[in-house]
Amino acid sequence: MFWHYVAVKVKDDYGEDEYTVGECFPALMDSEISSVLPYTESTHFSSDTVEGLVRWLRTAADDIEKYGCVNEKNTEKPL
Repeated sequence: MFWHYVAVKVKDDYGEDEYTVGECFPALMDSEISSVLPYTESTHFSSDTVEGLVRWLRTAADDIEKYGCVNEKNTEKPL
C-alpha cells in the first residue's frame, strides 16, 4: 500500500491552529464517496537508536516538503 507523511493542521487545547505529522493513504481514497484523502492526525516516532530516529524524522520532513498539508485548502503540493 502506498502512503507518505504529510503535515496536518489541527487545533491545540486553546483552539489555535498548529501542525502535526500525519500519514496519508491516497490509495484508499474513493473519489465516488469523498474528496478527502484518508489520513491520520498524529504520528509517533520512535526507534531503538538515535540514528534510526533521525532517519524517520528526515523521511517525514522530506515527505512534508514534497506533499504539504493534507487538510489545508491553500496547499499547492500534490498529494
